[in-house]
Amino acid sequence: SSAEASGDERMYNLVDYSVVDGTVTTVSKANPGQSYIEDYNTFKKYEGYMFTVDLPEGVSSDAIEYKDDYAARKLVITCPLETFDGNLMLEPKGILNYVSSYKCKQSDTALKFTVTFAKTFCFHYAVKDSVLYVKYGQASKYYDRIVCIDFGHGGEDIGAMTYDGVYVEKNAINGVMNYLVKEYINQQQTFAFFTRTKDNNMSLRRRANLANDVGADVSISLHSNFYGNDGSVGGVETMYNVNDESTPFNSEWLATKMQENYCSAIPLSDRGILEGSNLAVLREANMPACLLEMGFISGWGDIGTLYSDEGQASIASVVKDTLEEAVDEIKREGESE
Repeated sequence: SSAEASGDERMYNLVDYSVVDGTVTTVSKANPGQSYIEDYNTFKKYEGYMFTVDLPEGVSSDAIEYKDDYAARKLVITCPLETFDGNLMLEPKGILNYVSSYKCKQSDTALKFTVTFAKTFCFHYAVKDSVLYVKYGQASKYYDRIVCIDFGHGGEDIGAMTYDGVYVEKNAINGVMNYLVKEYINQQQTFAFFTRTKDNNMSLRRRANLANDVGADVSISLHSNFYGNDGSVGGVETMYNVNDESTPFNSEWLATKMQENYCSAIPLSDRGILEGSNLAVLREANMPACLLEMGFISGWGDIGTLYSDEGQASIASVVKDTLEEAVDEIKREGESE
């Protein structure tokens, strides 16, 4: 499940999302995903910080479950127990870099150990001689290609809504989200981090910080526009941070690419790229980032695309293809240096 990167000793995982529920990735020895390393010598070769946990006597490594709740910066480790012992606890040992807190809750059947981090990390696990080894680091240590996708609004934050209540912004975004998540979890090339994969909401601060935490190559935030009662107004806009002066790849470069590709593939009018430096998801980004307004939920000519299965699938496809194209260009530039 790993390969050496050209030009250095870093080991990169193939992308395998295992079981994805919300923004939680669940793995175990039986269902290892990209995280569980059977061979301890291979595990030692990966970079990152590490802590260890002494496992309860008799707990099989096969039964331990790991839930990486990266949206909440939490790792939850569950050890099933056949008998209850009120004195059992799990506690990390070693230097706890970026660990904000940890706690262990016990029930009649399991110990649940939760570690909260100051940043979003990726993890590797290995078990040897009744000791659990947990290694963690920025995602860019383990994955060569990373994108971060923010699905705007969600949950109680519905975004814009037409006056008759028929069209709601988050519903258009949720539809595209479902297709786009499937596009990524069925491939092994690029690791995509999502601010959500359900109809819920992440705080603006967390959404703005996620892409930086994981070291994404590019990031995008998806939204839909609204223009009062005037249904004749429609089309696509992509926003960028004019203060990103990186070269040759910056926010304006990504926004231009997204706008051109989107308007070539989706039959909506081209309203161009716009300056959006005040938006947190653009202002705080340490990589090329853009915000795509996929169309107008109030636009008579746009709603058929924004709210149909065919339209949402097409939007998801062009967004993914454009992000992949952008990462390709960044990687080629890196190889030529």
